[in-house]
Amino acid sequence: MAKLKMHDSIKARGLRIMGTPFEERGYKMLHEVKRKPKATGRDADPRRVLPLNSYAWQKLRASVLAGEPLCRHCAKQGLTVPATDVDHISGDPSDDSPGAHQALCHECHSRKTASDQGKRIKPAIGLDGFPLTGDWATP
Repeated sequence: MAKLKMHDSIKARGLRIMGTPFEERGYKMLHEVKRKPKATGRDADPRRVLPLNSYAWQKLRASVLAGEPLCRHCAKQGLTVPATDVDHISGDPSDDSPGAHQALCHECHSRKTASDQGKRIKPAIGLDGFPLTGDWATP
């Protein structure tokens, strides 16, 4: 005769093993809960139509950078800086129409994104110690 484990013998007698009060009420223990990873940063915006790792976005990004290889904001200041990021001009990630993007360097893109999100941004400081933008920057 095979030996029955303690739980098997209890079950064989028709008795039910009681769990914790939480398990009896249908709650799951913390180690049993499988959580979905939380979307963060640019992937968290529900308005985004094209995922950033999709073929369509990579193709759109390449065409914008090929058409405008220099940073638009730096070019306005007379600087020649290669563009590395593609930005939605309006700040709306659901707008993927042909004229809705601009090529920016990473620094300008970070500054514009922070400004769009309502964060305070520090102005760029020149070698003389004064800000590069503003009324005092123009001769």
